[in-house]
Amino acid sequence: MITMLKILPKTAMILLAFLAIFLIEWYTPIHSDDYRYYLLGISPESHFHHYMTWSGRIIADYTSALILYTRSQLVYSISAAVSTLVFCYFIVKTPSGTLRWNKSDYLLFPLIFFTYWISNPNLGQTTFWIVGAANYLWTNLFVVAWLFFFYTITIKNSKAISPWVALLSFMAGCSNESVSPFVSLISVLAIAYELWQNKSVSRNKIVYSLCAIAGSCVLILSPGNFIRASGKEFWYGRPIFERIFIHLTERVHNHLALIWIAYVVLLLLVLLVIFNKQIRAKIDKTSLICAALVVCIGISTSLIMFASPSYPDRVMNGTFMFFLLAISFIAYALLKSGVKAGVVGVTAVTVLCGIVFLWSYSLMLN
Repeated sequence: MITMLKILPKTAMILLAFLAIFLIEWYTPIHSDDYRYYLLGISPESHFHHYMTWSGRIIADYTSALILYTRSQLVYSISAAVSTLVFCYFIVKTPSGTLRWNKSDYLLFPLIFFTYWISNPNLGQTTFWIVGAANYLWTNLFVVAWLFFFYTITIKNSKAISPWVALLSFMAGCSNESVSPFVSLISVLAIAYELWQNKSVSRNKIVYSLCAIAGSCVLILSPGNFIRASGKEFWYGRPIFERIFIHLTERVHNHLALIWIAYVVLLLLVLLVIFNKQIRAKIDKTSLICAALVVCIGISTSLIMFASPSYPDRVMNGTFMFFLLAISFIAYALLKSGVKAGVVGVTAVTVLCGIVFLWSYSLMLN
């Protein structure tokens, strides 16, 4: 009975978040490319032809095709809710390095979930459009799951080689063009750091890194990508420095502005650290370093899009993911510092985000 009472708040919280996504997806009809990927089907021959002539996103393409193959609105709604919740959960749990629920998650989970909703660069296209979710939610879910395991392996100095993590590494590498290069880069930097620190490298990190790089190569070097690029002379016909200049002056700032609420949340948490001496003294510095690192990676995922002739808002979901990780690292460090002001501050920010979420959700539902 006592155990049931303890898990009740957690169950209720997750169930409410699940229903919030489920209900919106339930009332969302399939549209746009959903029809195309339903017709594509799930046969290997169809997807190989698609890979050779159109896109290297084999993970995203198969994900969308499998979901649409069911022709069930119930499956569509469950997949949207589950992918969103698992995505948020991995972001919440990465700083702690464990999937086990703990006290801090009662604040961290709603904070991340609310921020995901109210600051998403294009919630409809990244979450409630099946093909869009396959490309920019499911793939980023695989990336953040890989980041969780890679981070956990690093902090716990684990040496075991898991076939599942190796597969996840490949899937993360074969995610989407804005994030994939940084999955490979992070894995290589982790090896370089361990080599510098210990003068040796764990075999599991080498295996996972090779899998991630293989995934990136499959994605980026797809013949279909080159066929599509051949019809984009208006962009690829320009000198590379001109493309970079146009991207930096005309596209980056507009896209980074799409997730401005995430910056506000992050800033409020950072201000708690800056202006409270007790927090500064007790907060885990490693979490702050990790937060700064993922912010830099997040900005880089936007900068690298100079290579693409198009830059739709939904692509920013990868950048947004890294800012959510930064929020998670700092909020977790504040809660674990044991300083009352830190806990009160995180609670206040969560409540504020919750109020905005309720207002936004009512508009979406209506």
